[in-house]
Amino acid sequence: MILVGKVLRPHGTGGLVRVLAYAGPETAFTDAGTIFLKRLSGEIRGFQVLEVKPHKRVLLMRLEGVDSIASAEDIRGAGIFLSADTLSRDDDEAFWFELMGLEVYLDTGESIGRVSGIISTPAHDIYVVRQGSKEYLIPGVHEVIREIDVEAGSMVITPVEGLLEMNEV
Repeated sequence: MILVGKVLRPHGTGGLVRVLAYAGPETAFTDAGTIFLKRLSGEIRGFQVLEVKPHKRVLLMRLEGVDSIASAEDIRGAGIFLSADTLSRDDDEAFWFELMGLEVYLDTGESIGRVSGIISTPAHDIYVVRQGSKEYLIPGVHEVIREIDVEAGSMVITPVEGLLEMNEV
């Protein structure tokens, strides 16, 4: 099972919930059909996905059996899990959980830290790379990311001019 999102809160009174998605597009949820919610209490329960649509920076999701504000409130904060075999990806894609902790190297071989977080933006993901007190924000675009080797635990980047200096915090 792979953590692919989190239920944030109810949206309206009819059972819709706001979801922060860690997976790609909303089709990851609709293609899966069944998602598993792990509530804050630790209880895990499967739900059929009836509808998913983008809304601002989140997704709105309708689940079978969640049809009121009370039932939507009951799943607030729940982690959303999918079975790994329901997820598809291209050869050059990796899941967020696979990227976390990767050692990031410049194309010269110098390590600049490890991926400690990922920020999703409408244009592309941004990898938060930390080493000690230094933090870099690396855009997840082909012009910068040269290689991701999940098996080896590494990412190689070719920073554009000024990227590392601009992103020092």
